Amino acid sequence: MNKKRRDELLEQERALELNFTEISLLDKALTHSSYSKEQKKERSARLEFLGDAVLGLIIAEDLFHKFPELAEGELTKMRSSLVSRPSIAFIGKRIGISDFILLSKGEAEAGGRKKTSIVAEGLEAVIGAIYLDKGIEEARRFIEKHWQDYPMDSSDYKSELQEVVQKIMKEIPKYKVIKREGLAHQPCFRVQVMAGQIKAQGEGRSKKEAEKAAASAALSILRSKE
Repeated sequence: MNKKRRDELLEQERALELNFTEISLLDKALTHSSYSKEQKKERSARLEFLGDAVLGLIIAEDLFHKFPELAEGELTKMRSSLVSRPSIAFIGKRIGISDFILLSKGEAEAGGRKKTSIVAEGLEAVIGAIYLDKGIEEARRFIEKHWQDYPMDSSDYKSELQEVVQKIMKEIPKYKVIKREGLAHQPCFRVQVMAGQIKAQGEGRSKKEAEKAAASAALSILRSKE
């Protein structure tokens, strides 16, 4: 690692309020696959995998202790909302992860820093790097800090959208998968929902998650017209 890159990482580390023992882990976490192919540099896919598991465990444990009165089904809905791609990407953009991810020139010019999948993967990779470098408690501190004020939303956006659309437009929303990318064990789906003149898209690791994100986006459009 050259001095310029190391100085960049130290500045990014301070901005994220982190303290890595092995700064190369942060470097890997912030390297997108597009950049790794272009520059022959190690990418963050394995760290994403680990960070996803760590995030899911810590959020599940936190919900288990915070809401002893809730049944398994409600806890599952809340966890799914908190660890969905849109939720992770929202938090990633809020704390500035998207500004630090290394992208290929083409991906950057195509607006990669705003893509839900790229930002979410970057934040997952950073969580994985924290876990490897400092252990579960430091990963927990980071997650609880940034997720503590995120809404605990277990809403069924698809049902809510269908109810609104049927009432206003007398029809049923139509969902269509328009893109599927990623590895076989870690896919990313993009789904478009159409309801009258309303079109919205969402991303997720499953069709169901992507449909929910699309429904949430469509509801936001409908509410902005009220």
